[in-house]
Amino acid sequence: MRTNLFLISTLLICFSCTKEVDLDIPELPQKVVVNSLFCPDSVMQIHVSLTAGITEPKINNVDNATVKLFENDVLIKTIVSQQNGFYNSMYMPKVGKEYRVEVVVPGFDVVWAEDKVPENGPIQTFTCKVDDDFNQFGGQNSKTILSFQDIVGELSFFELLFYPMVNGNVYLNSGFGVSQTDKTNDFSIVADGDIDMNPLTIYFSDNLFIDQEKELEFNGFGSFEFNSATNQKIYNYFIADFKSVSKHYYNFRKSWTKHLFNQNSDAHYDDPLTLLFLGDPIEMYSNVTNGYGIFAGYNKQAVTITYVE
Repeated sequence: MRTNLFLISTLLICFSCTKEVDLDIPELPQKVVVNSLFCPDSVMQIHVSLTAGITEPKINNVDNATVKLFENDVLIKTIVSQQNGFYNSMYMPKVGKEYRVEVVVPGFDVVWAEDKVPENGPIQTFTCKVDDDFNQFGGQNSKTILSFQDIVGELSFFELLFYPMVNGNVYLNSGFGVSQTDKTNDFSIVADGDIDMNPLTIYFSDNLFIDQEKELEFNGFGSFEFNSATNQKIYNYFIADFKSVSKHYYNFRKSWTKHLFNQNSDAHYDDPLTLLFLGDPIEMYSNVTNGYGIFAGYNKQAVTITYVE
């Protein structure tokens, strides 16, 4: 009881009045920010900007930079701006090649970063069996199996996201987040996937199955409707983006998840108590030398689940 009274008193003090305070926040030196996530299916696009102060409302895009792209230490492109800080290389990166970007912004040190596109882990099976019985929520019970061969000879990292496909339309904004922990209890995802932090995608490493074939099992991702006229089941399909990602990509994704979780999003608007658990900002992972940002490669397979009776 005394604890509750103390908590309520603290909240009343914090929220009962406001006072404007002029803070003399020292300005940090500006740095160049370089961002690019690239894969073999798309041309490499690089965004260049400058860091902004806490009171600046917009991104400081840079359109006068000299951007050079190297493949295995050979210059292949000097890229010009397409405005708003975007530099489109019109070049599709290749698997296994080492890429380096060098960016010169007038008045700043040269910044650079490098990474490569990893090989894909070949998918063996991607199936879903939908049962005829219904669960407590009124939906059909189903089990989805994804099996793939790990990339042999190196530590590998993966990312997975499911999308529903209804009547031929893919709902890209309806991906499955790992926060639904009832979907899987796979040790690899539990160990590496930060599932307690509500990540937006499923990511994991091959620490627990190096050089082996891996089978992931999920509850769900399958449903059907029964057509009484044809006496057939009509399945609501799911597709999945299955990515092999570089270590830089993986580390960036993990830091981004922790950063978002620590900020507690905007949950405190509905529940002021969440302010008590608001964390300090997490420093974002960066592989850009002399600046900030991320330059990282990945390889993607878009796969449709095969349904079995």
